[in-house]
Amino acid sequence: MKNIIALIPARGGSKGIKNKNIIKIKKKPLIYYSIVAARKINLINEVFVSTDSQKIKKISEKYGAKVSFLRPKKYSGDKATDLQVFLHFYKWYFKKYKKKIDLIVHLRATTPIRKKKVLIKAIKTLDRNSSFSSLRSFSKSEF
Repeated sequence: MKNIIALIPARGGSKGIKNKNIIKIKKKPLIYYSIVAARKINLINEVFVSTDSQKIKKISEKYGAKVSFLRPKKYSGDKATDLQVFLHFYKWYFKKYKKKIDLIVHLRATTPIRKKKVLIKAIKTLDRNSSFSSLRSFSKSEF
């Protein structure tokens, strides 16, 4: 069985909208929707949140995500890239669990509306196509 991990990066230091990852939408923090979406997919083995915020950590754990560490400042600033966050997480995961990750499903907390069937299709597409290194979904804009 493949080791498929969902990773939700959610730093605390947003400049545009303060605490945007945990603002309430329909009485739930924004990050809740990404955690729940990942937990509903049987192909995903574990759901992790990578954050530098104790508050986000507590909320994420409440809804069933694992937050095993607070992300270091050097991977949490405005200039930190997704790649840096993912490599940091992967190295930590491998060191702790002594096993590789076959696929990381990147879910942004700021994209709460996503369909389960789209995520499942993406995971299966990557699984069937070993020449693919990544896959990104998008919605066509009317503009």
